[in-house]
Amino acid sequence: MKKRLYYILTMLTIILTSFTVDKQTEKTEFEMKVETLINRLKTDFDESSERYLNSIYNDLNLETKIKSTWSRTLTLKSKRTFKNHYDQKVKQRLYFGFHDYETEEKCNKAFDTLMKCLGTDCQPINWGDEKTGLKTTPFIYLKSERQIVFCIISCEHKNDFWEDIKQLIEGDFKTGKYKIITADCGGPLTFKTNEN
Repeated sequence: MKKRLYYILTMLTIILTSFTVDKQTEKTEFEMKVETLINRLKTDFDESSERYLNSIYNDLNLETKIKSTWSRTLTLKSKRTFKNHYDQKVKQRLYFGFHDYETEEKCNKAFDTLMKCLGTDCQPINWGDEKTGLKTTPFIYLKSERQIVFCIISCEHKNDFWEDIKQLIEGDFKTGKYKIITADCGGPLTFKTNEN
């Protein structure tokens, strides 16, 4: 009788433990969108261990000031070279960040922190403030209700594909309520919003 009770309790423990592990490994819709985008880009890009340092203030603010419930940062390096506007052969590098916050309030705070220190010289920006002389590299920051997605490239790596990347990010991550801020080399800043 004791052996049978011990066996039943052991089996229940195993079943309950495996259910908990399965539940913890389930990906959110946001994580699946991130994975899908990265997999689409991997036909032309490889993951690289290089970290994009020109954005030291922007992405580090998002990573350290307000903790997200899930985040991923990565650099994708092109498999092919192209001639940039300096007539140099380069492999394009895209630096991505994806942050999922527990609440809309935390996401708003993180975005506000970003706006207090934007560009490579950490300038405060007010929403809609169309600065033309911002010291920055090309970027897109997209904020939805609970997520912030960004992509940054260096000026030397900007080509026509950069516009495609921005459209991919908007198409995949823009929701009913969003804010988008973009810039080219040195500005100008452009703003899009739908806060309904």
